[in-house]
Amino acid sequence: QDGDAQLVCLGYSLLGLDNAGQVISSNRSDMTSFTYTHTGRWHRVIWHYTETFWVDLSATHGGRVSTPGGWLPAGTTFTVTADTINPWCFFSHWSGDVPAGQEQSATLNLTVDRPLFLRAHFPVTLHVSHADGDDDDDGGSWSNALKTVGRAVEHASLAGGTILVAPGHHAATNTLALTNAISLLATSGNPADTSIFRSAAPAYSVVRIRHPGALLAGFTVSNGQAAVTGGGNLWLDGGGTVSNCWITRHSVLSGLPGGGIYNNNGRVTHCRISDSQGFHWDCKGAGIYQKGAAAVTAFSEIFDNASSGHSVLGAGVYLEGGEVLNCAITNNRNNSA
Repeated sequence: QDGDAQLVCLGYSLLGLDNAGQVISSNRSDMTSFTYTHTGRWHRVIWHYTETFWVDLSATHGGRVSTPGGWLPAGTTFTVTADTINPWCFFSHWSGDVPAGQEQSATLNLTVDRPLFLRAHFPVTLHVSHADGDDDDDGGSWSNALKTVGRAVEHASLAGGTILVAPGHHAATNTLALTNAISLLATSGNPADTSIFRSAAPAYSVVRIRHPGALLAGFTVSNGQAAVTGGGNLWLDGGGTVSNCWITRHSVLSGLPGGGIYNNNGRVTHCRISDSQGFHWDCKGAGIYQKGAAAVTAFSEIFDNASSGHSVLGAGVYLEGGEVLNCAITNNRNNSA
């Protein structure tokens, strides 16, 4: 065996001459070992092998494949089909060793000529309605909507997808972590109609974006308080996008950056960031703290943010990296002792 390829013994053939000069011939395809006793003039043993390759077929959460693969002989042809097992998921595409042009075909015909690794992706489409939803439902439609955004994020965290949130005020009892390519979208389009807010006593960020393909759009995000890392309301942790959101009424504790938003290599666009407070000492960016060469804040309003205490810097914006483009930055107050 050599990694994902191996030779498999199929049996042996025995040829020879006995003492009387008669030909001896035997084929055994069911034996990979035997005891040899020499009789006759000569014998030749020929072992037969075939090359096999490892075939790994899998699906993301919410989907399945018709066969898991395994060790298969070279030249084997087979069919694999991906389908959904959860009503909130749908087949999107294959990744890995997919035949060119068939990435979005649920059924593939494959030939084993090398090790194969394929994964079927099943992103989710979930619906959330605080007024009419139930977290015991599947969230696959508005008539079966979930009640809380947190529950929807849990469902989507393994495969990614889209979460549609109806207007209303949605409590976040802990940080909503977007760890996959999740689009968390308010359906109204007006941030005044749909809010997400910190509702529990411990200090925590309301939303943490941890995937470059994640998107948050159309919400008012409020009442966050960073206590460990920064980003009172939003923490863009290595990428992601926030668009058309109002970020308001948030704070950080001593020594932390980003009262409203901690933007680390993410993109903030067409947002309003206001009414932040930076407390005590060494706080940077009560409105937004930005770092990373790829970070961008654009077409946004940053206003009415305040910092007070020892060595506080950047009431509106503290820019350590990236770009701030076409933004209105007004009426931010810094009172450093």
